[in-house]
Amino acid sequence: MSNEIVTVIISVVGGSILGSIGTLIVGKKLKERKSLAYEILSKMSLIDVKDEVKKKIKIQYEEFPADNIFSFKIRIVNDGTAALKDQPILFEFPKGTITLETKIDTKPKMEFGPIAWLKKGEGDFHLERFQIGMMNPKEEVEFDFLTINNVNDAVKVHCKGENLRFHQIDPQKRAQKEKNITNAVFWIPFALFILGGILSLIFKEKKYFEVLAWPLILLLAGGGIILIYVFIIDPIIRFGKQKVT
Repeated sequence: MSNEIVTVIISVVGGSILGSIGTLIVGKKLKERKSLAYEILSKMSLIDVKDEVKKKIKIQYEEFPADNIFSFKIRIVNDGTAALKDQPILFEFPKGTITLETKIDTKPKMEFGPIAWLKKGEGDFHLERFQIGMMNPKEEVEFDFLTINNVNDAVKVHCKGENLRFHQIDPQKRAQKEKNITNAVFWIPFALFILGGILSLIFKEKKYFEVLAWPLILLLAGGGIILIYVFIIDPIIRFGKQKVT
């Protein structure tokens, strides 16, 4: 069997394997999935008065007496690949909390599905319920709450839906992921270059180097493309460009 035929066979087999792997990965990534993420952008007390001073003064916000005034900014983002319809979302604050103001900002500003305030809930916690009429992939909603009489700055976000993945965006983990992506952009091509050089030295004096050269190059290139897709392109598709706060 000639070297040319062996080269073609190896190339076809290697290409088929890489093609199958790539097809499985791409098919899995492109499959519609419901995913909603939230990020607590900020939570802070707007007044800081020592306990012994609080006993001597009276704090009031408009007509409401207040022991504390808190501000919460929470971002909700559709980081999946499927649109979400009539999606309920619930914010949980400590018992006794009073919500004074709620501001809602959407991205995009126009043609965003209506957001309905359902009702407050009281019990062991103070609850604020909303329903997002329509939320396409990559769209965002930012809730800005102004509250009083919280015993602390605790806040939880709850959301449920059929086959819905709901998770919190951790800025530290996101920063580490971005660092890993940056490293991968440099090290993957560098590693392929070094490996190619080593293989060239190993097979330099071998008569079958001509047979293996192009299949190896194709396999390395294909593997590199798959790695770049998995570690670079896919995270961008899933999470987009997200601001770090």
